[in-house]
Amino acid sequence: MRQLHIHLLPRSIRERTTRRGSTMILVVSMLVLLVIIATAFVGRAQSGRVLASAQQMTAAQTDRIGPIAHAVTEEIAQSLFVQPVNPADAALYEATLVATASTAVPRLSADATATRYSIDPLDRLNNSTLLTEAGGLGDGIIDGYNFAPFEVRPWTNWPDAYNAAVSPALDIRIAEANPAGNPSFGDCRWLRSTEPVRVIVPDSSGNPIQAFSHWAHLSWIPTANNGWRLVTDISDVEKNTLTEVSPGHLPSQFFPTPAKRWSIELPYEQWLPSTPPNPQAFDWIPTTIGDLNVNPPSLGLRTTAAQTFQALAFGLPLTNPVGGWFSSNHERALLNESDVISPLPNFLRLKWFGVKADEFVSDSPRNIITRTLCDTDGDGFTDSFWFRAPTSIDRSIRHVVGVSVVDNSALLNVNIATRFDQATTGGKTPADLALVGRLNQTASDEAGYLSSQLNTAALNSYPSVTVAFDTKQFGDKVGTAPTIQDNRTNPTFLSELGVVTTAAVPAATPAFINSLKSDLERTNYFKAMSNGGEVEGYFATDGTPIVRTNSQAPAILDPFTMADELELRAFTGQNNPYVRSRLERALETDITENGAASATDYSMQFLRSAMIREETSEYFDQLDAQQLLFDNRRKLTTVNGARNDL
Repeated sequence: MRQLHIHLLPRSIRERTTRRGSTMILVVSMLVLLVIIATAFVGRAQSGRVLASAQQMTAAQTDRIGPIAHAVTEEIAQSLFVQPVNPADAALYEATLVATASTAVPRLSADATATRYSIDPLDRLNNSTLLTEAGGLGDGIIDGYNFAPFEVRPWTNWPDAYNAAVSPALDIRIAEANPAGNPSFGDCRWLRSTEPVRVIVPDSSGNPIQAFSHWAHLSWIPTANNGWRLVTDISDVEKNTLTEVSPGHLPSQFFPTPAKRWSIELPYEQWLPSTPPNPQAFDWIPTTIGDLNVNPPSLGLRTTAAQTFQALAFGLPLTNPVGGWFSSNHERALLNESDVISPLPNFLRLKWFGVKADEFVSDSPRNIITRTLCDTDGDGFTDSFWFRAPTSIDRSIRHVVGVSVVDNSALLNVNIATRFDQATTGGKTPADLALVGRLNQTASDEAGYLSSQLNTAALNSYPSVTVAFDTKQFGDKVGTAPTIQDNRTNPTFLSELGVVTTAAVPAATPAFINSLKSDLERTNYFKAMSNGGEVEGYFATDGTPIVRTNSQAPAILDPFTMADELELRAFTGQNNPYVRSRLERALETDITENGAASATDYSMQFLRSAMIREETSEYFDQLDAQQLLFDNRRKLTTVNGARNDL
């Protein structure tokens, strides 16, 4: 007989047995959740670290950019005051040379009571003799060569060693004067030329055209008193930073064999106008593009031929170069225009050497050029050397900087410029800058900047880009006093300034009835510009003073400001299509009044300020060298300290 045995377990034991699987699932779920939390934490922390590192790097870059800019401005500011020569300078006592101080020896700090544009006080009171023995009254130091120049001219004092008495090459004085003193004495090494040297060259048809040849002077910042130094090739900053100085100015010291690369005593930044870079020093390739490097250099820049850019810069052989532009053989390259030795080209259109990405392709043509020269103003042409900035290394980053300092007072200030009239104007007032002439004569008689044929397409310089200035755009008044207004609805030059009014903004007082045609009004205009724009004198057509009543608001002129200046300077001659400043609107041809608001008309403006003109990129409408020569934008400014006496 089969027996059935039933074992009854306690209830608690039965429940624990049936729930064992649920517990395992719960544990696994918690472990997975912990893994997810840990992964999220690690990922978030990692991204936070990357972000923090990027922010730290950006902050470090910003912290260094400020001091770099300050260091450049400090050099310019200090040039207003003479820095006395150090009497311990050994160059003062070299018997075979004129006793002038060395560029390589730091000078003393300017005295706290020094005046601007002064002369080194050393031996200033007696110039009767240089003799220090036999009762002589001098101290052996030539007086008068160490001064802070009042003249703001981009020029470097040639080394005294370049004179025929000691120079192994030609005498520099056959090409340009060389007053006593060495580089950085009585000169403005930090200033760049306002524009390249102009020459006459044949075009593709043999007709003579104006052309840019080279920069006569580039900005130079390094001195014996600062930490700026030239980097001749940024592919290896440490190796190619010039730091060595000449032990003296004796021929055997200054012109050693083999040649040395002196860091600050040689004027690498200066070219002779009479000896431009030899165009035959490059292998040319044919082209039909109308650039002023009419035939751009070929791509064979890395060859061992003597014509290459590297050979002109550093000498031959390229594997172990000796000589070239950056060496104590500098004078030979400076005065020679042969195929083998020639001044270094410094005005090169970068797009001829490849696309921008090629700058990072080792030994490509553009890479070779941009390792030595750079474009600081964005116009597409080289205009500066590379300099190692006096900043510390951060995260293995060393800062190299291109510097171009331009004198704004060499440009035409549209705020104080008015008009020129041969019948009434002969430089009578400080405001007699010529923007326009009478505007009612034939074009060939116009002397003003805006209305001259030299600044328009009348010479067929680039007819597809610009046209002659629309004389109506200056904004002469029409009608009769005292409600004389500009009858144009769109802005004009004079209406933007507030000299004349429009129908939308009627005049409160006729301050400039004759639209600055008389010298009295031009003087009144200049005084107002120097007085925050407030006009103090009001005159009738016959010159009779008009008294402004208390109920009449004063006339306030509104000059063009830094906003307009930034648009002019940002790419130096190149139009930014995304910015349309007041000055651009004031000088644009009024398309609607001409009855043909087409894209062609909009592209043909005096400042090429149409939105379809994308000139900031080398891939679109960037000006070539011939167009840049005739460009009107780079010659204008809204901010400078000029007072005109033409």
